Amino acid sequence: MASREATSQDLKTLKRSTSALRGVFTKNVNSLTRLIDSAPPGSPLLLITLIEEAQVKLTQSFDNLCASIARLMDVDEAVDATAAWDSKLQSCTDEYDTVTQDVVKALTIIHSPVHQPAPPPPQQQNPPACRIEDTLKPRTLSLDMSPAELRLWIASLHAWFDFYNMQGLTIPQQQRFLYNILDSNLSSNMER
Repeated sequence: MASREATSQDLKTLKRSTSALRGVFTKNVNSLTRLIDSAPPGSPLLLITLIEEAQVKLTQSFDNLCASIARLMDVDEAVDATAAWDSKLQSCTDEYDTVTQDVVKALTIIHSPVHQPAPPPPQQQNPPACRIEDTLKPRTLSLDMSPAELRLWIASLHAWFDFYNMQGLTIPQQQRFLYNILDSNLSSNMER
């Protein structure tokens, strides 16, 4: 009887904790969405920094919420409750994926020629070398990234490659760019 009461108390505590984590997740979604919607022209580097910071907070809150729902599903063994928690988890995942896609679109728009100053006129007759900027470059991919961070990293990689039209480069050149944003352990394993 005492263990049933303890389990019931644990379930109530977990539900309250999950509800609070859902609130934090929703707050982070709304904050990031407002930031993307109000993307002011000018100072794109500041805007990118703000979006990336908000995105990290969103990813952390999403991971915490998923872990809490998973614990709830383990404790709350009723079939109806498990289905309900699974539905809530799917809803949060869909919302997270949508916001992540919006972030990639916003970063692409921020880096569009409309927001960039006109390049200076060429000073010499030689064609300019293609220079790939680091502003859209995804952070280094490492083995300790969560699945949510990996999805975000892949989306950032696609945005980076698309923006700089890297598909037109040779395969070895594309691979070199990819290896430069991989953790040393990953790149050494891929080069074997």
